[in-house]
Amino acid sequence: MLIRIATKCPGVAVTERRLVLRQVKVYGRLADESGRCVEVIPPDPWAADPGAMAG
Repeated sequence: MLIRIATKCPGVAVTERRLVLRQVKVYGRLADESGRCVEVIPPDPWAADPGAMAG
């Protein structure tokens, strides 16, 4: 991935990298304190206020 970014954008410099072993939050899902999915909220890209559905 870094090689692809460096090839397409030669002016960009990578200053930090991280390895993620466990993804805690997935887009469109509400998680409880232990990271388990408790509700799925389908994203609506055409909504006037993207945060309105999470209310």
